[in-house]
Amino acid sequence: MSQLYIVGTAHNPADDLESVVRSIRPKQLLLEIVDEDLTQEHLEDQLPEMVEMYHFAKRQGIIARGFDARVDIIIPTVTDEDLLYADRVARKHSTLGFRELNKRQYDAVWETIAKMVINSEAHAQRQDAMVENIRQMRIPGENLLFCGIGHLQYLERNIPDAIFPFR
Repeated sequence: MSQLYIVGTAHNPADDLESVVRSIRPKQLLLEIVDEDLTQEHLEDQLPEMVEMYHFAKRQGIIARGFDARVDIIIPTVTDEDLLYADRVARKHSTLGFRELNKRQYDAVWETIAKMVINSEAHAQRQDAMVENIRQMRIPGENLLFCGIGHLQYLERNIPDAIFPFR
């Protein structure tokens, strides 16, 4: 039997995700990184907490896979200023910590930020591919997936047997 636990992060390396791993004791970590980048250790431009969890998994002897899809989701007309503003808004909320931000009451915050800079059609394509990757990568036993908080609502709708411990 395969159990899938999904935990959202605010892409904040200060979050104590190791405690979640120790609590769930998964056989496999699924991380928001393209699997090819993970296996080739092309980690320099990846989300810092995903890289940290990859290295932690290796030290603990836990299988680590990347489930992300290589789809460009930024609206072509978005400027660097737009991205900086969206980042400031996100960082303001990330001080609450990932456990708090996993709650459904914050879903609207992440949707608002996404609308500022993300192409919704490309984002849907990316999330569909992510779900398919997750389905193919699950193994028997406990699987723990870390993703950005903005993906939780979609994953909750599309992977109904998943467990969201902080929702």
